[in-house]
Amino acid sequence: MHLDRLAGRDAHLRGLLHAARHWQQLDALFKSLLPANVAAHCHAVCVREGSLVVYADSAMAAARLKMLAGSLLAGLQQADAGISGLSIKARPQPAAAAPEKDFHISEQALDCFERTAGELAHHPELAAAMRALAERHRR
Repeated sequence: MHLDRLAGRDAHLRGLLHAARHWQQLDALFKSLLPANVAAHCHAVCVREGSLVVYADSAMAAARLKMLAGSLLAGLQQADAGISGLSIKARPQPAAAAPEKDFHISEQALDCFERTAGELAHHPELAAAMRALAERHRR
């Protein structure tokens, strides 16, 4: 493998490559202990203070993992004695995109805004805002 040749020359890269392979193996082992329908929705992330931190794609998957935690921990400890617990977290979901605004002001209403703006000589800022609104919506 090309990465192995590069890592042979750099101790830091060799260490990173070794750690990445360890995480791949740990994640694969973790997923092999799960039912297929659950394994597709979770990932081993790191070991923090002896606990394997696992992110689940949803609260439902996290709840299912918590039910299986006892049997999972025993299987993981056979492979890595340094794991003393499981920390299961639901992965935060990105906020949904705001729906695109589909707002339309009628031509009659825009004409009314412009007429009213012409009558607001004593409030020039409000008149300018009403004209800008009418112009922006006529496009």
